[in-house]
Amino acid sequence: MKRYAEISKLIMEILGEFTPEMRQLSIDEALLDMTGTQRLWGCPEDAAARIKKRIAEQAGLTVSIGAGPNKYIAKVASGYNKPDGLTIIVPGGEKNFMRSLSIEKLWGAGEKTRKALADIGIGSIAQLQEASPAKLKARFGQAGAKFLITAATGQDPGVFLDETVSRSMSVERTFQFDTCDMESILSLLRQFSDELIARLWSENLCSCCLGIKIRYDDFSSITRQCVRESGYEASEEAYSDAAKLLRQNWDGKRPIRLIGASFMNLQPAGSTQTNLFESGHERESCAQRAVLALQQKGKGRITRARYLKNKPE
Repeated sequence: MKRYAEISKLIMEILGEFTPEMRQLSIDEALLDMTGTQRLWGCPEDAAARIKKRIAEQAGLTVSIGAGPNKYIAKVASGYNKPDGLTIIVPGGEKNFMRSLSIEKLWGAGEKTRKALADIGIGSIAQLQEASPAKLKARFGQAGAKFLITAATGQDPGVFLDETVSRSMSVERTFQFDTCDMESILSLLRQFSDELIARLWSENLCSCCLGIKIRYDDFSSITRQCVRESGYEASEEAYSDAAKLLRQNWDGKRPIRLIGASFMNLQPAGSTQTNLFESGHERESCAQRAVLALQQKGKGRITRARYLKNKPE
């Protein structure tokens, strides 16, 4: 994992050289907005070829790239011809491209959703494109129907936040099964808090704004934020606010499909005031920084004891 993280960091740095509008989605995936870079890198085919060549030379790896007029179609295209793939969808070609794919390629629609579609006689994206909106709304609700109709035609249903990596950092997880298990959700928020704080430190950034994202079983989503005067210094501070936002905005009864957390309005470390020693989290912060330093030096992987007992879905 240490080597995996090192190579991921190298590749993200390479991608950042091609456009400042780069957002890392996970350890091995990123979104790039290449608008306005044609004079630098050429047409989409040439730009993609340059990126693939640079990564191969510097990291020794192949990558698959998808390009298109919006984030969603680019995401789907990136998985079309793996490994070492390159798929470019021109404006206006989104619907036909999606029509050629199997229903399993409808990103964002899991096994449960595909089964529900099969139950109403829809077994392909082509059939989904022709389905009655009223029929979909009756089965999936207004938000779910809107998501399916939009995604099936290759338009962006809003599955990604608008912040770029230069302004925010986020992490999210889709549950294997929709859940109302508060313990599992809080456990994930705690892990997210640990990860986000570590990323702030490693990138020498700070944030006074924390947010959570909740996607329900009907595909409707909400995002909620809280802002404080001082920057977050310890994961317990972040977790406390994330858990509070969850409890304020979820009744514990409506099944949750996805949970996420993020830091927004990122600034260089030291540019915001801190009340670390007034908050009582100085010991935790020092301990976490020590753990991070050990892991970065290859001294093993250290984790909270609670994660060994309660592994989330």
